[in-house]
Amino acid sequence: MQISFARGCSMLCNAIMEMDAEALCRAAYGERIDDRINSRNGHRDRVYETVPAK
Repeated sequence: MQISFARGCSMLCNAIMEMDAEALCRAAYGERIDDRINSRNGHRDRVYETVPAK
């Protein structure tokens, strides 16, 4: 199976954002624990900076 460059970048970005959300919430997706400090829905401030291709 061949994955396009754009699809690969999308998968990588989604994995990074998933790890970021888990770290902020202190829980994995769907995990129910007392240490959880946030819900995964809604807005979180991010420091990602994107620049459109020229």
